[in-house]
Amino acid sequence: MSSCEFFRALTRVSSEGGKIVIVKMVSGDNVLSDIVINGKSLLGVATGGEILELANKALSDGKAIETVVNGVKVILEPVEPRPTIIVVGSG
Repeated sequence: MSSCEFFRALTRVSSEGGKIVIVKMVSGDNVLSDIVINGKSLLGVATGGEILELANKALSDGKAIETVVNGVKVILEPVEPRPTIIVVGSG
């Protein structure tokens, strides 16, 4: 998956207002990214039960987690959507 496709998916889910976790898995020079929303992998990369449990923990704690799972460095970053403020009026 290209970075353009990743950011397109990220923009779509964040605009829907859900809480999400960005998952990065680093193995050597390879970096894979995924988005976890409602406890499920959006892009099908982070499918391991342990990673999904860590994503839920990162979301409930409200802070990033960095750990190693099966020899792969995993970084989980919770993201909460920011509310959009629209001001209408004159003057």
